[in-house]
Amino acid sequence: MSEFHGRFFEGADGALSWSQADGGTSSAGWFISWACGPTLTLHYCWQDHEGVRIPIRLQMTPMRFGGQRWWFTCPLVVNGVACGRRVGKLHLAPGAKYFGCRTCHGLTYRSCQEAHAEERRIAASGLA
Repeated sequence: MSEFHGRFFEGADGALSWSQADGGTSSAGWFISWACGPTLTLHYCWQDHEGVRIPIRLQMTPMRFGGQRWWFTCPLVVNGVACGRRVGKLHLAPGAKYFGCRTCHGLTYRSCQEAHAEERRIAASGLA
């Protein structure tokens, strides 16, 4: 959210860019609207031809010693149920069309993957 720090006002806009695992780069434009509450709208091209425009509701929580913290609200719907989780980061999983939280995309942390791989290696060796 550092790209947005101090920029949550009506009409604020900009662009984000990031590197992909395959070495490619991608980018998305964004703008802020307050018409129906604070909303960040991302717009980008999916698979180099389809335009995607996704509104993401923003939430603010007060901080203990003053100030405020902004959060994204996961915009994904999974099995007909809107997620709505308050998250600090949204992810665009490999092959996914929309940004969403880790849970909706089924993403795990590398350390978790490595721990489970170690458990499988131990079980396969017959030591468990």
